[in-house]
Amino acid sequence: MEKTELLIIGAGAAGISAASAAWEAGCRDAVLTDRLPCPGGILPQCLHEGFGLAAFGKELTGPAYAERLADGLAKTGVRFLPGREILAVTKEKTAVLSGSGGVEEIRFERLILATGSRERTAGSLPLAGTRPAGIFTAGQAQEMINLRHWQLGRRVVILGSGDLGMILARRFTLEGKQVLAVLEQNAQYGGMARNYHRCIEAYQKLSPLHRGVPHSAPLSPDDPGDSRHAPHHGRDGGGPGQRLARTSPLRHAGHGHRPRPGAGSDTRPRKRGMALPCRKLQQDP
Repeated sequence: MEKTELLIIGAGAAGISAASAAWEAGCRDAVLTDRLPCPGGILPQCLHEGFGLAAFGKELTGPAYAERLADGLAKTGVRFLPGREILAVTKEKTAVLSGSGGVEEIRFERLILATGSRERTAGSLPLAGTRPAGIFTAGQAQEMINLRHWQLGRRVVILGSGDLGMILARRFTLEGKQVLAVLEQNAQYGGMARNYHRCIEAYQKLSPLHRGVPHSAPLSPDDPGDSRHAPHHGRDGGGPGQRLARTSPLRHAGHGHRPRPGAGSDTRPRKRGMALPCRKLQQDP
């Protein structure tokens, strides 16, 4: 059984930063592990700028920020174990990992969990219908577009004006898609002001933001008729909103389901590949 003073689970920005800080503090026996083959976590799929201002004094894209973090980590002696799923962490301070080489155990003195979070699955969300096609979560759509380079239909509706919803509205527009609307149930957009100005105001004619729109049943793919309705009754009692063509694939920020090829959206891959190449850290196969 392998032993280490410090085990860090998760090689995203938090995990890499923790590993680098531990090394600088004098820890000379540390292991960093992640389920993905490359460090960076979710950063490689975030092609927009907005990262690294505090750490590096300039705004970077997600891949550029991850690359700088990985460069700093490569200067340490921290060992990186890629492609490992954590099966269990026991009270005896042992982590059970599963990788391409099989199951392995690591005994540690200290443990840092930097696993981040994942979007809720379709099974835990109130999606209408039994197998809704063309409905994706925000992170799922971002990964498909930026990492897998898939086309997700032609016309898009985004429910939710958080930071990722607004960023995706711009991304879809730059990809040549028609963003019919960004729908927000509150009276104010949900993300940061800078993202509203950069992603919505700058593309107002292409990505209109509609506030005070309930995210409810009328957008169901199983709704009878030849259109989907987007009721626009704001808090001020505004009138009914626009009708959205039923053929429009719906991109639902925060709700989603894995697409079925040929079912409502074009998911044929144009090009495969990670936005961030694997860094050659001190890693074990």
